[in-house]
Amino acid sequence: ALKYGRYLELSVRDTGQGIPPKNIARIFEPYFTTKEKGEGSGLGLAVVHGIVKDHGGEINVYSEVGKGTIFRVYLPVMEKQVEDEKAEEEVVLRGKGETILFVDDEEMIVAVNKQLLEMLGYKVFASTDPLLAIEIFKENIEAIDLVITDKTMPHMTGFDFIKETRSLRADLPVILCSGFQEKEDMEKLADLRIGQLITKPVKMNALAEAIREVLEKRIN
Repeated sequence: ALKYGRYLELSVRDTGQGIPPKNIARIFEPYFTTKEKGEGSGLGLAVVHGIVKDHGGEINVYSEVGKGTIFRVYLPVMEKQVEDEKAEEEVVLRGKGETILFVDDEEMIVAVNKQLLEMLGYKVFASTDPLLAIEIFKENIEAIDLVITDKTMPHMTGFDFIKETRSLRADLPVILCSGFQEKEDMEKLADLRIGQLITKPVKMNALAEAIREVLEKRIN
């Protein structure tokens, strides 16, 4: 339940097929998806829910099968700036103009992270298709300073994607994002010399720190 106070409401409505009642209670669960295997990770709404909760807000959904769905996001309104109680702000490390190739099969994750990374001072190529991302990499092989890739994707895994890009440029720094780790993953991480493993849902401050660590290590 929301705390007492003033909130900003953001409402998003569609006229799609709606969500069956049996799924409503589960749509914000990580990895829950009604898509076919390989077509989605089920992390999109979980990421949104986590962001809203982190800001002290709430997200509600109302849906009717055959009519559509309404999502309502409530975010607390800041009444005034308290001068004598300065909150400790978490420092997010900024980029220095480096170029990143970001790959994830979830369109929303790609769009949000591309925008945030650009705001931090990076140039970003992004794709939801690892096969297309390979072509982007080939066209910009010397310009790309770092690859960030999801582990589970259609057409090829993140590990296979890293192998492919490394075959074209052996010194390429990489960061792997994964929502679920399997036993053999740690061995693959070592074999492929993967600089960082980030757990999904990805927090921007953790990703920003990992990027700087990998890039600075490359320089040094």
